[in-house]
Parts: sequence; structure tokens; C-alpha cells
Amino acid sequence: MKQIGYLIIIIFLIISCDKNDDNPVECSESGNCDKCIIINSDLYNLTNTDNYTIQNITVNQDCLEIEFGSSGCDGNSWEIDLVDLGGISETAVPQRDLKLRLINIEECEAFITRTISFNLEPLQLGNYEAINLKIADYNGLIRYEY
Repeated sequence: MKQIGYLIIIIFLIISCDKNDDNPVECSESGNCDKCIIINSDLYNLTNTDNYTIQNITVNQDCLEIEFGSSGCDGNSWEIDLVDLGGISETAVPQRDLKLRLINIEECEAFITRTISFNLEPLQLGNYEAINLKIADYNGLIRYEY
């Protein structure tokens, strides 16, 4: 009888565990955008922003379009992400902090310009119709209305 009790407790513990409790939330669908935003404070803090220049940022429906440039051969090997700090600044309009993350191993000296879009839907807040986006190394805030 004791063995059945232990078995029930073990089954209950296994069922009640969630293996992804500590992992950041990531979107799995980029919609009409090129990529999803990564929400991860550790990656945000480790992201270097001195290997590119942001030229323009616009919001197009639920996509944040970033035009940027960096040195390289053709940009085909670049790994590009947009990383969110994971916190929300409590201002009149809530604000999120983001960094463009570029891994560029190309050693050519040509200046390559690219535009890439990121799905903003995972950043929406239920009680608000808009948020401000503060992009590192870009002057001004970007307003995202949804």
C-alpha cells in the first residue's frame, strides 16, 4: 500500500513540473515580418552595439523595420536579432528597451546596408493601446500603436 502512495506522489510531481519555467518567452511565428524579437535580459546585457549604424526605424503595422549598415563583404553571413530587455519602464506610455544584435564575421571593408523587420506583437500589453520602444544607439523613441 505504501508503494502505491509513493507512486501517486511521484506521478503528481512529474505532472506538476513545467520544464520551461526559467526560459524566456520567444515568439514562434514572425507573421508578415522577417523575424521574432528575443526577450532575454541576459542576452540584452551582453549585446554589443558598436559594430553597426542604425539609419532609420519605422513601424509598419505589427512589424518594426530597421535599416542599418555595417562593414562586410555582402552581409549574407550576418546573424541579426532584436533583443528586448524583458522589463517595462512605468511611464505615461509604457516603454520597452531593445538592442539590435549583429554577429558579423565578415572582414571586407565595404559598407553594406540592410533592412530587416521584427514582429512586435509579443511586446503588446493588455491594458494599453500603445508602447514606446527605446532602441539602443538610435535617437528618439519609436511609438508602436496596436
